Amino acid sequence: EMYHVPQADLLGQVLPCLLATLLAWQAAGPGKPPEAELQVVLSILAGTGCWSGRLLYTHTAGVWRQQQFGPSSAAHMRRLDK
Repeated sequence: EMYHVPQADLLGQVLPCLLATLLAWQAAGPGKPPEAELQVVLSILAGTGCWSGRLLYTHTAGVWRQQQFGPSSAAHMRRLDK
């Protein structure tokens, strides 16, 4: 297995939800990202406690949105400070 290929447990948890998110986005059309579905994906990733990173996507043409998830996210760091 090559290092840059996502691990099987990560794909197994999020791939079905990611595919549903893509289909919802396609149905909604350009400039209408499926915010609820994206939040579900982020919840799954954050819920594992093993993965961290950033989800980046275009909200509208040329406008990017970024959401962090996992142990390195700012929200997680604030919880650790308490």
